[in-house]
Amino acid sequence: MKLEEYIKLEQTRTVYKNLNLILLGTSCVTLATFWMFWSGNFSKTRLTVWITSAILLVSLRWLSSRRFDPNKVNMSNYQHWLNLSLFWSFLGGVHWGLIPTFFLDSQVTIYTLFSSFVLSGYTASAISTNAAYTPAFVAFAFPASMLFAMRFIYQGDEFHLAIAYMIIFFFVVSCLLSRTAQSIFRNARELNYKNMALMDELVIQKEAAETATQSKDRFLAAASHDLRQPLHSSGLLLSALDQYVHDTEGKELISDLHQSNEALNHSFNSLLDVSRLDAGVVEVRNRHVSLNNLVAPLAREYLIDAQEKGLEFICEGEQVTIFTDPILLERILHNLISNAFNHTKNGKITLSWKILSDTRLRLMVCDTGTGIDANELEEIFSEYYQINNPERDRNKGFGLGLAIVKRLCGILGINIFVSSELSNSTEVSGTKFALFLPLGKHSKAKKNSEQVWSLANLSGTFVLVIDDDQSVIRSMNKLLESWGCKVILAESEKEAIEQLVALNVSPDIIIADYRLRENKTGIEAINRISEELNHSIPSIIVTGDTSPDRLKNLTSSGFPVLHKPVSVALLRSAIQRQLGANAPIIEQ
Repeated sequence: MKLEEYIKLEQTRTVYKNLNLILLGTSCVTLATFWMFWSGNFSKTRLTVWITSAILLVSLRWLSSRRFDPNKVNMSNYQHWLNLSLFWSFLGGVHWGLIPTFFLDSQVTIYTLFSSFVLSGYTASAISTNAAYTPAFVAFAFPASMLFAMRFIYQGDEFHLAIAYMIIFFFVVSCLLSRTAQSIFRNARELNYKNMALMDELVIQKEAAETATQSKDRFLAAASHDLRQPLHSSGLLLSALDQYVHDTEGKELISDLHQSNEALNHSFNSLLDVSRLDAGVVEVRNRHVSLNNLVAPLAREYLIDAQEKGLEFICEGEQVTIFTDPILLERILHNLISNAFNHTKNGKITLSWKILSDTRLRLMVCDTGTGIDANELEEIFSEYYQINNPERDRNKGFGLGLAIVKRLCGILGINIFVSSELSNSTEVSGTKFALFLPLGKHSKAKKNSEQVWSLANLSGTFVLVIDDDQSVIRSMNKLLESWGCKVILAESEKEAIEQLVALNVSPDIIIADYRLRENKTGIEAINRISEELNHSIPSIIVTGDTSPDRLKNLTSSGFPVLHKPVSVALLRSAIQRQLGANAPIIEQ
């Protein structure tokens, strides 16, 4: 719709929107005028005719307006409604303009002044009620004012001529004011029109951005799934191969391959973390834990990294218990410390903590790296945003670490603050991240730490593996057989049932890929097999899908879900837990 069309339609709607107010005002002034003249020495018949015609005009105008629907007014009918408004306004003006002719005589009386006063007030109020459309104001004010003025000019005496002059002058000024009011109305509607156009453009841009984001997510999910399959298979084969290699050189090569695999796993798990957060399926398990015990493995891991890079890694703080999810907090610290190592070439990295009060502790990760510009302090928590990595070094990740940190802190209710100073030629300042955590109870943390886990013997365990990827099936077979398991391999639900029926056996556990051929899922396969065997079977879903919607569906299935590539320790722990044995809880 063009601007001028929009304004005309808005004028029409506003004229009829104000009509009830106009009719109410007209009725009140009409009754007051009738009462005033009724008390005077005037023809009761004329007064009765005048008030009857006034009631008839108001009633007819109200009835005609009842057919007006603001939602149905358009460019083909708006002029009809405006013309109808002009017609009724003109009749109303004539009706009021005949008052001097019907009721006033040649003498100047209080009734002359009263009727002039009423006309002026009525005309002034019409400026605002018809501000959207000046012709509607003129249609009323012109006949009313001119009939009044002509009647007083006809009298010919100085006093009546003065009143006539004032009425004409007031009418001209009122017309100018009405034009100004209409101009203001048009400007306001023009601004509103532009704002609506901007909003429409914003909606289009927002939809385009959402479409682009969805396309990106679909691409990442598809690419992640396709790449995870061979990576998952290679990880399982490496673990199986490890048992057959005994010479030192072979062990070193396998160790290097494991490290390479772990680096890829870390990159993929960063994408998985983002998908889990988007899907809202990250489960928080807060408990009382010893912070010293929690950071000890991190300290050992990063001390080795520090020695290799020629840096100093310091981990210090008093014995303290906190109340949080230790797995999620460990992930936060891992990302913060890794980020510090990526941006520190000289000096030291410090992980320290201090009790601030009876309920709160401050945990800090500090480095002496290159620092962050103040303008980038907020941006560093954005996804895929990286500092000092124009060459996109894969060893520095995807730029998801701090984005994950920010979102995990939000889930855990941890306040995080960052401060930094850029290094210069004379000093290296670096960056400081501060986390504020709730304190826990030492007695409860001690109970948690006393749990002892044992490694179950899986020899003789009957495992059914369902996966439509041949490389995954072969690698799973090699690994499970190296653990002493009896394995049945199937590429579909139908093939699995056929083998189980032929062998007349029931598996101890099912490991099924989520996405199978013919749009079937591992969840459907597990449920169908359980139906066929008339009892539920401990099961695990393995998937390479990372889309948020898919993660929600998987989480709601009730089966434990492992995401490819699955580490051997995680797979064994999950199998052990599903079989009812004690096993450490290992998270991806």
